Amino acid sequence: MKMRASIGFSFLALTTIVLCKGVMSKRLMYVWDKEFVANEESCGVSEAKSESQTCLKAVHIEKLVHACKHAEVSRVLFSFPQAELQRCDSKVVNTVRALHEAGIQVHQLYAESTPSFGEKKMVSEVSKFNDNCAAEDQRGMFDGVAVNNEAFEKCCGDDCGQGAIEQMTAFVNNVRIARDLSRPLPFHFSIAWHWGVCGSEPLEIEYEGKTQSVTQHLIDIVDSVDVQVAWSEASEMIRRAKIAGYDHSHGDTSFFVLAYTNAVPNDDCRLTFFPYQTECAVGESTERGLFSELSKIEASLPHANGGIHYYSNAYFSGLPGWKRDHIARIGRETDISRDSALEP
Repeated sequence: MKMRASIGFSFLALTTIVLCKGVMSKRLMYVWDKEFVANEESCGVSEAKSESQTCLKAVHIEKLVHACKHAEVSRVLFSFPQAELQRCDSKVVNTVRALHEAGIQVHQLYAESTPSFGEKKMVSEVSKFNDNCAAEDQRGMFDGVAVNNEAFEKCCGDDCGQGAIEQMTAFVNNVRIARDLSRPLPFHFSIAWHWGVCGSEPLEIEYEGKTQSVTQHLIDIVDSVDVQVAWSEASEMIRRAKIAGYDHSHGDTSFFVLAYTNAVPNDDCRLTFFPYQTECAVGESTERGLFSELSKIEASLPHANGGIHYYSNAYFSGLPGWKRDHIARIGRETDISRDSALEP
């Protein structure tokens, strides 16, 4: 593949790929740009609008860095709007630089989640941004590309006609295409824990001459993967991570076990660490509970690290069990996650 990047950047990017493929970083965290902006708070002083907005961003980046360090997060998946990358927006450059200065990697995150896999048309923009917008200061360059496409349509048993199998195979192939278009940057992908099974049996398809489960194919393709286990107790989170293909990764593909901190449909507290007011029969819906369960997972699965979805909701709830210095003012109703992994 022809690389457009400069010699210096090519070396940096390829070195990053080596580090991401087989060498575990610490934890990762999702940051959705709309939440990052919505939860900005004022500096508490009267200022001109332009100065105030600069202050807003600085205050909120500082809170994000604090939350990452407190959670032992060394990689952020950040969903900057594509238009901001295309126009070399200073917000993007400055945010990436600030996170790098705090020792945190940044992957640009895409999540169109359409069956046509619209992310394929987006991912190449990240390398262009690095070349065109941050070449003079590599601290402003992205470290990788991340995709969260949940338009996977699973079939089981009698439902698995040829058309359904071809659809699943096309999804796997689209992940590979998106990975190739992301080069020379490392490619991260998010999967649901149950995509590769039907009941207790593996859901296997043939792809490029190899027959194995869907999630095993995906793990082979990408440089790193997070598994949405949709639970809040370590023992079950570990079981689901293994079903998704933890053992298949062999430490060659960086593997993250993702915990939710966001509100979920029907307020099912078992799926998330979001601090609902009622007591939950499963897990401890506090920041301490989140860190405890992630530590148990990391002790049991030595080639896995924890992941957090996402920086908002619980972090800004002000409810018991979550540090008040994360809190920012929320200007609208809390979004409810509709993740396809939400299968108890």
